[in-house]
Amino acid sequence: MYDFFLFLHFVGLAMGLGTSFTAMVLGISSKKLPEPERTTFLLRVYIIGRIGSVGLVLLILSGLYLLFQRGVAATFSIPYGLFHLKMTLVVILCVLLGIMDMTVAKVKREKGGPAMTRIPKISSALMLTTLAIVLTASYAFH
Repeated sequence: MYDFFLFLHFVGLAMGLGTSFTAMVLGISSKKLPEPERTTFLLRVYIIGRIGSVGLVLLILSGLYLLFQRGVAATFSIPYGLFHLKMTLVVILCVLLGIMDMTVAKVKREKGGPAMTRIPKISSALMLTTLAIVLTASYAFH
């Protein structure tokens, strides 16, 4: 059962990272489009963000299972506080994802508008945070 939840954990990670990279590439490629077409395009592709949200749910649920299977005390004894740093980054990721969801909802309500300019910055922060989580997890569980 542990291996199954570890598999789910990695699937959630892949979904989150994939969404981050996809958002970055789509944002960069959409800069070449004229403004009305760019707005229409981005409003349609924001649904991809749901994949990242599902991935985060998978990460959290499988991570909780792995935490309790391994033992909370054993997990928190990982040297250098890397597990604590990883968990802090996960909380930051959740906050950023909430901000992104609220911003996308506002952009959809307004059918574009000034809120749309915040999305690339939030996307970049999400990707960097996700990469930092992978980095700290790699060292924490090495």
